[in-house]
Amino acid sequence: MENKPEWHQQAEKMAELYGTSFVIFRNGKEPECVDPTKVVLSFDAESKRRFDEFRETVRQEHEMGTRITSHRFIPKVR
Repeated sequence: MENKPEWHQQAEKMAELYGTSFVIFRNGKEPECVDPTKVVLSFDAESKRRFDEFRETVRQEHEMGTRITSHRFIPKVR
């Protein structure tokens, strides 16, 4: 590949996969490419509310899956 920094190469790969990429530039630190499926840009309260509801739904589903799994695989004591 060309002589590009690692974050730049990752950003190009993410852009090819997802159609977009995000690079975080922090003062005094190296640039960092982040997963665009985990980035939320919100400019209004409605978007934030929908995102919070989605996150809560995922949390509840994960919690329910954990409960089901723990019940399913409890070893029997004889």
